[in-house]
Amino acid sequence: MIEDSVMAAVFGLWVLMELNWSDPFEPGVATPGYAMTLNDTVVQKASNGFELRVSYYTDRRIGPVQLMWDGSITQKGGLYAGLAARMEQDFGPGYFTASVGTGLWYRGRDADLGFPIVFRSDAEFGINVTQASRIGFTLGHRSNADLGLPNTGLETVGVRYSTRF
Repeated sequence: MIEDSVMAAVFGLWVLMELNWSDPFEPGVATPGYAMTLNDTVVQKASNGFELRVSYYTDRRIGPVQLMWDGSITQKGGLYAGLAARMEQDFGPGYFTASVGTGLWYRGRDADLGFPIVFRSDAEFGINVTQASRIGFTLGHRSNADLGLPNTGLETVGVRYSTRF
């Protein structure tokens, strides 16, 4: 599925294309919102149980990137909490978003990612249901980015409902 390094490279290129080069770190305001995702987690190509994820899109923006707080709990007691950078692009009734971030992982009885600090990347395609809400299909990857420790990685496939306020 999506490897963190590939997603980070694609995300980085997208950021570079959207930058205001006269003020690349220009602070800005973004529309805040919440998203709830129900994912199936996959470890080494085998289903691993479900994950409930809640994200908060902040009202802060640095250049073209919106900041996002993220947390999840898996069916096997794995906990994740982190901070990410996200971007989105609307096209007609549809949209595409991507995010890359880092956070802390407590495995519980879930996958051993080799280290409590992990990296998470996600991509989402979907449709706008109303002006303030949308539903999309997500793909994601979480791992320790091969920091020299055992790294099985945890993939996610899910459906996300988002609303802005």
